[in-house]
Amino acid sequence: MTVLYLHKMRDLSISLDGPSLAVQGNGQATRLYPLTRLERVHIPASMEIDSKLLLRMALAGVAVALCRRDGSPLAWCLPSVSEKPLASNIQKFDQRPDATVLLMAWRHTQFDVLLRRLRHCFRLQTTSSLEDVERSAHHILLKFTTGEADVHAARQWLREEIEGRLMILLTERGVDGEAALRFSGHLAPLLELRLLPTLILWLGRRFTSTRKKNQPLPRLTQSVFMGFFELRRQALDKAAEEMLDQFETWLKETTS
Repeated sequence: MTVLYLHKMRDLSISLDGPSLAVQGNGQATRLYPLTRLERVHIPASMEIDSKLLLRMALAGVAVALCRRDGSPLAWCLPSVSEKPLASNIQKFDQRPDATVLLMAWRHTQFDVLLRRLRHCFRLQTTSSLEDVERSAHHILLKFTTGEADVHAARQWLREEIEGRLMILLTERGVDGEAALRFSGHLAPLLELRLLPTLILWLGRRFTSTRKKNQPLPRLTQSVFMGFFELRRQALDKAAEEMLDQFETWLKETTS
């Protein structure tokens, strides 16, 4: 499935051309993207868009992110879905007065599991905290990028991409837009930590390749970073699905 990042295109125009989305901008010729192959589309929040086009995209299962100038999503237009067990259990869970406490306790348990894995990945002591892991990851990322700004951007793009993907997967499991947005925010930090070693390994390979050619390390632009997600899409989806399976099982046990 394809994700289109159109929010930075100049003179952007999108329309329907039969079963495809027609995209024109940056002075280039119109390109067609079949709706059946699209997962989501990122467009500027300031852009005027026909409600019929949004409807067609929603019916085709395509999510639309309305983005700020920096590319971060301001709002989402998500496909409607029929209710499934996860959505029903979330509704039951939200009615519990101790829902927030239980969710935070589950997240804490998951962070502990991840921490044991990450200590091994970063060769840290068994007493190392999550803050120690974050500092170690930050130090490594600085070696593969041109500075603090790149590290910050990399983590931000990783987080936003993960939240967007989790929202799609949650809606596919029957969760409505508001709940999908809320729970993707709760789950994204867990998935981000889980994928952090994969990101570092990818950056390390780019760093090694660049150094072998005696070239300066290029800036980590968003377009370059999106290549990470395209190459690691399968790993991202697998990790996200596994986390949602764990969450769904816990939620079912909690609400039964």
